[in-house]
Amino acid sequence: MALGALIFWFCQDIIFTEQVPFFRDLGPYFYPLRFALYEDFRSGELPLWNRHVAMGFPLLAAFQSGVFYPPHLLLLLLPFFSACRTLFVLHFLIAGVGTYKLCREWKYPAYLSLIGALLFTFGGTIVSLTNLLNHFQSAVWLPWVILLWERVLRRLSWARFLAFTVILTLQCLAGSPEIFAMSIVLVLFDGLRVKPTLPNDSYARLISILAAAKLIFMLLAMAQLLPSAELYFQSRRQEPLPAQEALNWSLDPLSLLNLFVLDKEIDATSSIGTRYFFHRAPSFLISYYLGAIAILGACIGFLVGSVRERLALSGAIILSLLVALGKHTALAVILVAWAGSYMLLRFNVDVLAQFIARQTALKSIASVDANQVVDFVSNLERQLMLFLAFFSLLALARKKIIRESLSSVLLVAAVFVDLTWAHRDYLFPLAPDFIREDQRILTAPESELYRVFYYPSSRNIHPDSVLVKGKANHKEATALAFQNLLPNAGLVYGIDYMQEIDALARRPYTEFVYFANQLDLPRRLQLLRALNVKYLVAFQPMTAEGLTLISSFPQYFSWLYRLDRAVPRVYVVNKVTVETFPAKILRRLAMDGFDPRTEVILDQTPSIPPQEALQASAKIARYTNARVTIRASLDASGILVLADSFYPGWSAYVDGKRAGILRANLFFRAVALPAGEHTVEFRYEPMSFKIGLVLSVTTIFALIATTVICVLRKRSGKAPISVS
Repeated sequence: MALGALIFWFCQDIIFTEQVPFFRDLGPYFYPLRFALYEDFRSGELPLWNRHVAMGFPLLAAFQSGVFYPPHLLLLLLPFFSACRTLFVLHFLIAGVGTYKLCREWKYPAYLSLIGALLFTFGGTIVSLTNLLNHFQSAVWLPWVILLWERVLRRLSWARFLAFTVILTLQCLAGSPEIFAMSIVLVLFDGLRVKPTLPNDSYARLISILAAAKLIFMLLAMAQLLPSAELYFQSRRQEPLPAQEALNWSLDPLSLLNLFVLDKEIDATSSIGTRYFFHRAPSFLISYYLGAIAILGACIGFLVGSVRERLALSGAIILSLLVALGKHTALAVILVAWAGSYMLLRFNVDVLAQFIARQTALKSIASVDANQVVDFVSNLERQLMLFLAFFSLLALARKKIIRESLSSVLLVAAVFVDLTWAHRDYLFPLAPDFIREDQRILTAPESELYRVFYYPSSRNIHPDSVLVKGKANHKEATALAFQNLLPNAGLVYGIDYMQEIDALARRPYTEFVYFANQLDLPRRLQLLRALNVKYLVAFQPMTAEGLTLISSFPQYFSWLYRLDRAVPRVYVVNKVTVETFPAKILRRLAMDGFDPRTEVILDQTPSIPPQEALQASAKIARYTNARVTIRASLDASGILVLADSFYPGWSAYVDGKRAGILRANLFFRAVALPAGEHTVEFRYEPMSFKIGLVLSVTTIFALIATTVICVLRKRSGKAPISVS
């Protein structure tokens, strides 16, 4: 009850003022993904595909969407933002209760278990991950995974084994394969740690239990894993990442200060929401802060731990730092003891000012913001006072000057106040009114279906990051993503996008970005016309033939343009070129002499060759995520092109009979049609999902049957089924 009350207090803005966290990727990426689930759940449709994202995208296959994650059923029961708020609070409770139960399993007293729960739940890592929902939702299950794993090792039974397997499945379905993979590695090391306390256990038994759990988990999650594997093989991720990209978020050595002292302040007047004491690129985790009690706890751990524990902990810390520091490893140095640093900086403030000046490339101490120096020194003083408070409480309790019960309550309270003061504002809660308000550069999609292309800069047309040169506070900057339709924020308004920003971006799109970045503006526009792009959103004025300014929006730092002669969503052509090499296809699409309204580039020769003298029309009669019905009329044979993504799992039916789908213009789907009136239907029927669903459902029924048999055998007095 105490832990629940503390979590509710930490989340009070979310619970009582109906505010929702908004930071970094939450607005433009994760909330739109959840909104796509919300709409499909409410309409009774399984979220297999979303036609608004990336010219059509396999929503189920994108692991981060968490289609089969059970807590997402709240999207079916509650209004959208109410469900989002509930999910945040629920996952903080999962983290806190799981850590508390794990610490109690380890025989820690209640007050230390509460402190452990607070450190994990409100520490820098978990709070920082709240803006990356898939990682956040997976990470909070870690204490439960370790708890149930150790219970299985101590006394193997079907119930315990099943509970461990189910928790593994939940953690994976939450949306982060990376967190899940790291958890499995940690489970293995934890098993090796626990094994010496189990004299009758063997390494073979430990490995076999983990392998059996992973096998059953994989069968349970096949409905998710097989479509995701299919997307993986369609993406560039199977290729090695360049070192520069892989190490992009490496931990800067200077950020190690943040383990023990806060190195930034929440600043609602800033567009990024924070004000750094030492200016540098934002890190992957906005906070690394472990709490003021962390350094004291580490010292005590090294003092009372066995030699083996000290070596294991030291090795884990060193290995973690080597991995985290990445490209900065060679620059990492042993940090000066923080208490000594405080004494130096407290009485010689110019030293700190000189340090800040060097880090921020300022010419002189006079250029340093005085508030930065004051705030940093204030934080150091706060850390010192908290450290002394913790030390005094432990010393007074040890000398029996105060009762242990009182010192326990005070320690828990001090840890909670410390972490809440440090991290509650890192949720960046905002009222979502700015999303509901009708203030955006494109108010509604037209009856004709065209796509929006976000044009962040001439150097890189993919919006991996956007820099706005203007003054805006954090709320205004957050609202800007929705007002100027940053991909994929416009999903909540029904906007269709060309760009693909999923982590598993498909190869055709990555090849398009690489190719288009080398073109000048006129050729880029010619390429975009062929890809059903009619609207361009830019952060700077642009001039080119066929590009018409609709309006400028100084308040949103944006310009909205219309691209003339863009191909419609569905059309019929009478000229065919056959080409399979992506670069040649893109080069042909970008040429001035190529008319995408009459010519198409296919990956193979069509079974019905088109006639040059052709009069045809095509109109979409029904358009849902997983099914498109088109009425077409042709006076001669031709090629019907649907400007939606070509992807495994799509089937075409012409007048009720199955027809072959052709890849058109690298990205799209097409079918060859003879003369006459036709009804063409495209259906998304992925075999990967069908096979995965059969395996998952079969496994669920097998587990239920095994559980029933175990219960019946137990009631009848027979020995339960052995899983060893």
